[in-house]
Amino acid sequence: MRQHGVIGFKKRKRRSAHRHTASLALRAGISDAATLKLQFRFKPTRYPKHKHNFMSENPQETPLPVTARTLLSQNQTGALATFSTKHPGFPFTSVATYSVSPNGEPIFFFSSMARHSKNLRSNPNASLLVNSKPAAAAQGGALAAGRVTVMGTIKPVDKDDIEMVAQGYLAANPEAAQWLSFGDFQFYRMEIVDVYVVAGFGAMGWVNAEQLAEAEV
Repeated sequence: MRQHGVIGFKKRKRRSAHRHTASLALRAGISDAATLKLQFRFKPTRYPKHKHNFMSENPQETPLPVTARTLLSQNQTGALATFSTKHPGFPFTSVATYSVSPNGEPIFFFSSMARHSKNLRSNPNASLLVNSKPAAAAQGGALAAGRVTVMGTIKPVDKDDIEMVAQGYLAANPEAAQWLSFGDFQFYRMEIVDVYVVAGFGAMGWVNAEQLAEAEV
């Protein structure tokens, strides 16, 4: 009798599980409950091992300050986030070209009519996000690629430094020479507050302005 009782309990349990599966199938819009069962029978996904060779095959072998400085130096375009004057408290992101000063500071050349210029006049705090080049990102997906976020305050360059800054900026962005004669364009410098760099999966951290300035690439 005890054996029959156990068998009966197992049958009732299977019937209950079947009704539960059928109910889930109806909620999911699947007419065949067996199809739903198959969907739950899966093996854990095995993700491929990525090579982070936008600089080296092992990102942990490269010091984070060097990674950050290399990413900034190898690119001239990034996503610039400023604080919106139209919608206070909300970040406004735009595409910005830049160059890198000898100390690792981003240098910009903005029109006074640009939305980010108007935002910076109200609040100079900003962030610049720079990704590794597309060819490197494609090897392991966007999240496996290197990227760096530079946080700081962006203000106009002092008159005494404009000539030196202009030479460096035009060397990195020669197409900007056509805007030099426009009176509303001005050079800006980001004074770095902090830097966050991601070199790949498991390789990330903060880098300060002094470490970035001393990094050799």
